[in-house]
Amino acid sequence: MISSTVAGRQHADPREPGGAAHGQDREAEGLFSVYEGYHKISHPEEITSPGVAFAIFGVAIVFEADELLVAAKVEFDPSLSVAELAAAIDGGEARVRSAVPIATVIYLEPDLSRPEKA
Repeated sequence: MISSTVAGRQHADPREPGGAAHGQDREAEGLFSVYEGYHKISHPEEITSPGVAFAIFGVAIVFEADELLVAAKVEFDPSLSVAELAAAIDGGEARVRSAVPIATVIYLEPDLSRPEKA
Protein backbone atom coordinates (compact mmCIF):
# COMPACT_ATOMS: atom_id res chain seq x y z
CA MET A 1 0.00 0.00 0.00
CA ILE A 2 1.36 3.45 -0.86
CA SER A 3 1.52 5.85 2.07
CA SER A 4 1.45 9.06 0.01
CA THR A 5 0.83 10.21 -3.52
CA VAL A 6 3.56 12.13 -5.28
CA ALA A 7 1.31 13.79 -7.86
CA GLY A 8 -0.85 15.62 -5.36
CA ARG A 9 1.72 15.77 -2.57
CA GLN A 10 -0.97 14.45 -0.25
CA HIS A 11 0.39 12.63 2.74
CA ALA A 12 -1.39 9.71 4.31
CA ASP A 13 -3.30 10.26 7.50
CA PRO A 14 -1.79 8.06 10.25
CA ARG A 15 -5.26 7.70 11.77
CA GLU A 16 -6.62 6.03 8.62
CA PRO A 17 -6.20 2.32 7.86
CA GLY A 18 -3.15 1.99 5.66
CA GLY A 19 -1.91 5.44 6.73
CA ALA A 20 1.66 6.52 7.43
CA ALA A 21 2.02 4.22 10.44
CA HIS A 22 1.01 1.26 8.29
CA GLY A 23 3.54 2.24 5.61
CA GLN A 24 6.29 2.29 8.22
CA ASP A 25 5.24 -1.19 9.35
CA ARG A 26 5.50 -2.40 5.74
CA GLU A 27 9.02 -0.96 5.44
CA ALA A 28 10.06 -2.74 8.65
CA GLU A 29 8.55 -5.99 7.35
CA GLY A 30 10.48 -5.61 4.10
CA LEU A 31 13.77 -5.04 5.90
CA PHE A 32 13.10 -8.01 8.15
CA SER A 33 12.37 -10.16 5.08
CA VAL A 34 15.73 -9.20 3.58
CA TYR A 35 17.45 -10.11 6.86
CA GLU A 36 15.60 -13.44 7.05
CA GLY A 37 16.51 -14.27 3.45
CA TYR A 38 20.18 -13.58 4.11
CA HIS A 39 20.08 -15.61 7.33
CA LYS A 40 18.43 -18.61 5.63
CA ILE A 41 21.04 -18.59 2.84
CA SER A 42 24.03 -18.15 5.13
CA HIS A 43 22.79 -20.64 7.77
CA PRO A 44 20.74 -23.31 5.96
CA GLU A 45 18.66 -25.72 8.02
CA GLU A 46 17.37 -29.18 7.21
CA ILE A 47 13.75 -29.26 6.06
CA THR A 48 11.71 -30.81 8.87
CA SER A 49 8.25 -30.72 7.28
CA PRO A 50 8.44 -30.88 3.47
CA GLY A 51 4.66 -31.36 3.28
CA VAL A 52 4.09 -27.81 4.50
CA ALA A 53 6.56 -26.42 1.97
CA PHE A 54 4.88 -28.32 -0.89
CA ALA A 55 1.43 -27.20 0.29
CA ILE A 56 2.51 -23.55 0.25
CA PHE A 57 4.11 -24.05 -3.17
CA GLY A 58 0.90 -25.67 -4.46
CA VAL A 59 -1.28 -22.82 -3.18
CA ALA A 60 1.07 -20.30 -4.82
CA ILE A 61 0.80 -22.15 -8.13
CA VAL A 62 -3.00 -22.12 -7.96
CA PHE A 63 -3.26 -18.41 -7.14
CA GLU A 64 -0.52 -17.32 -9.55
CA ALA A 65 -1.33 -19.73 -12.39
CA ASP A 66 -2.37 -16.93 -14.74
CA GLU A 67 0.82 -14.88 -14.27
CA LEU A 68 4.33 -15.35 -15.57
CA LEU A 69 7.57 -13.62 -14.60
CA VAL A 70 10.05 -13.17 -17.44
CA ALA A 71 13.68 -12.22 -16.82
CA ALA A 72 16.32 -11.91 -19.51
CA LYS A 73 19.76 -10.46 -19.99
CA VAL A 74 19.69 -8.80 -23.42
CA GLU A 75 22.63 -7.54 -25.44
CA PHE A 76 22.20 -3.97 -26.71
CA ASP A 77 24.26 -1.73 -28.98
CA PRO A 78 26.74 0.14 -26.73
CA SER A 79 26.33 3.32 -28.79
CA LEU A 80 22.68 3.77 -27.66
CA SER A 81 21.89 6.77 -25.49
CA VAL A 82 20.07 6.21 -22.21
CA ALA A 83 16.80 7.36 -23.79
CA GLU A 84 17.29 5.02 -26.76
CA LEU A 85 18.13 2.13 -24.42
CA ALA A 86 15.00 2.80 -22.34
CA ALA A 87 12.89 2.90 -25.51
CA ALA A 88 14.43 -0.38 -26.71
CA ILE A 89 13.70 -2.05 -23.37
CA ASP A 90 10.11 -0.73 -23.42
CA GLY A 91 9.69 -2.09 -26.94
CA GLY A 92 11.06 -5.47 -25.90
CA GLU A 93 8.67 -5.63 -22.97
CA ALA A 94 5.75 -4.74 -25.25
CA ARG A 95 6.72 -7.50 -27.71
CA VAL A 96 6.93 -10.06 -24.88
CA ARG A 97 3.52 -8.98 -23.52
CA SER A 98 1.88 -9.21 -26.95
CA ALA A 99 3.35 -12.67 -27.57
CA VAL A 100 2.76 -13.97 -24.02
CA PRO A 101 -0.19 -12.14 -22.39
CA ILE A 102 0.26 -13.86 -19.02
CA ALA A 103 3.75 -12.31 -18.70
CA THR A 104 2.84 -9.74 -16.06
CA VAL A 105 6.30 -8.99 -14.67
CA ILE A 106 9.14 -8.53 -17.14
CA TYR A 107 12.75 -7.76 -16.23
CA LEU A 108 15.08 -7.03 -19.14
CA GLU A 109 18.66 -6.43 -18.04
CA PRO A 110 20.77 -4.61 -20.61
CA ASP A 111 24.18 -6.09 -21.35
CA LEU A 112 27.09 -5.32 -23.67
CA SER A 113 28.96 -7.69 -25.94
CA ARG A 114 32.25 -8.79 -24.38
CA PRO A 115 35.08 -10.54 -26.20
CA GLU A 116 35.49 -14.18 -25.24
CA LYS A 117 38.36 -14.91 -22.85
CA ALA A 118 40.88 -17.43 -24.14
